[in-house]
Amino acid sequence: MNTEPDLEHGVYRVTHILSTGTGWLTCVSDLIFIDGQPVLVLEWTPPENIHPPTVTVPLELARLTELSGPPGYYLYDGEVVDPRTRH
Repeated sequence: MNTEPDLEHGVYRVTHILSTGTGWLTCVSDLIFIDGQPVLVLEWTPPENIHPPTVTVPLELARLTELSGPPGYYLYDGEVVDPRTRH
């Protein structure tokens, strides 16, 4: 798994809090934009990330902040619930 943004392909990194159904985790995940809307990517289709993401969560643009420093890093201050843990 790549831990750096891939700006050439429009893949950024976002730090966020994730509810997993058993607790809260601080995570760093991939972030993409679809028609200007931020989308958190929780899982890509293996093996080489050449397919569209398979598990995504739309984010509120107003809660997304680009961090100062190297480009491509963001912070999300909203609640994110992992859809894979919903029953």
